[in-house]
Parts: sequence; structure tokens; C-alpha cells
Amino acid sequence: MVRTLDLAADFANADGSLKKDLFTPDNIHLSPAGHDAYAARLKPLIEACCRQSGRSRPLPRQAPRPNHRPRGGSKSST
Repeated sequence: MVRTLDLAADFANADGSLKKDLFTPDNIHLSPAGHDAYAARLKPLIEACCRQSGRSRPLPRQAPRPNHRPRGGSKSST
């Protein structure tokens, strides 16, 4: 079974513009707040799937990443 999660309302304002605080300055990658918003919506679905598959333990809460930088943020000049 394939499930989808529509996050448009979570990441865009009513006028269709991006919620700037949820993205990095490039407006492509999620900021830490964006990852938190995504995780908050995704976690209940994952937990429901885990319950259906017989996994009894809840998923661990991810600790905040104070020094998080998006992947690919620095490129070498070689």
C-alpha cells in the first residue's frame, strides 16, 4: 500500500507563497523548523504503520540538532 501525505498547507501560506521560516534562504531545503513540522505530520502515520505491523515500541523522539546545516551546503573548489 502506498500512502501520501499532502503537506502543501503546512509549508505554504493561503496565497501559495512559502512559509519562509520553514525553509532555508534558498527556499528549497527545509530549515530545522521545517523538519520539525514535517516530522510532526509524518510521525503519526509511521506509528500507525508500526502498530499494524506489530511493532510495540513507539518511535523515539529525535533530539534537536542545534548545529544542523543542510547537506551539500559547502562545496570544495577542487
